[in-house]
Amino acid sequence: MKFNNIKNMALALSALVVLSGCGSDDSSSEVTDMEEEHHAEKAYFVMGTNGAIYSFEDEDGEITFKDSTLVSSAGCEVGKSGMSATEEGVLVYSNSTLYLIDSHGDGASHVHSDWALSETPLIGKNFDMMVGIKNAEGTHYESSKKALFFYGASSNDHYAFDTQTAALTNLNSGDTGLEEFKIENNESGRLFVWIDNKGDDNTSNDEDKVLMFKDTYSFSDDGNATYNDFYYLGHFHGESELAAHTNEEFDPTRIGAVADDAKAKALVRLNTYLKEQDTLKNILAARSELDATSICDFYTVTHNDDDYEEDHDHEDEE
Repeated sequence: MKFNNIKNMALALSALVVLSGCGSDDSSSEVTDMEEEHHAEKAYFVMGTNGAIYSFEDEDGEITFKDSTLVSSAGCEVGKSGMSATEEGVLVYSNSTLYLIDSHGDGASHVHSDWALSETPLIGKNFDMMVGIKNAEGTHYESSKKALFFYGASSNDHYAFDTQTAALTNLNSGDTGLEEFKIENNESGRLFVWIDNKGDDNTSNDEDKVLMFKDTYSFSDDGNATYNDFYYLGHFHGESELAAHTNEEFDPTRIGAVADDAKAKALVRLNTYLKEQDTLKNILAARSELDATSICDFYTVTHNDDDYEEDHDHEDEE
């Protein structure tokens, strides 16, 4: 499946969507001196079950509350939401509506409803959740290709949306190149984005990968995920081709499998990531600002100062 260049979309920011508790990666990878010099800053966007977005800033592990904004008076149901980053701000999907949260540079959050959806084939579809992934060729603070995944467990609607062309691709069609994405009517899943698949401190090599976990799996309740806990892992091949790997490719008893091979190591890194996100979720849930609500979903935006400055210097020159 091909996606056209999505101008004016993703800053290619690090992002995650909570799977009832999710995490980061195996720190076994070496970090170069150059990578250690980068200073990573993070911002957290928490969607409460009360329908409000709470934003926090994290500098050197010190988490500071920024503000809260009511997004949906209908509230937010756990497992039926989603977030993704764009150049304009953070997209929030809840109650079948896509909202854009931006600050306009004034430090306060502003909400826009039905952003980019008012005249698209998404209208009328029955979706529960949404996640977004960037092209593996993209870097932070650079316009890049991006696909938004929408999934409805009750309807089995399963689509990828091109934000530039408004093209909607049916991932359950079974068409050539899409077979591995297909979710059968008797199956039910939950979307999750795995950002730091490399398991290091270098945000510039993060690759967005999307997993469709089984809806019966929760890291908080079940611990480490095995190949039996998800249906597929999807990502971009090169610049524009989206492909998926079935869970069977991660089966340690499959023909040709070798102990500690690439697939086994990938599962180790994934579970490290899930654990770190579960810990982060618990830290945020304990914040006094969230005393009146529970976490429906949360999202992390990360950037390196050097990458940010270099990119914006280049933009000024243009």
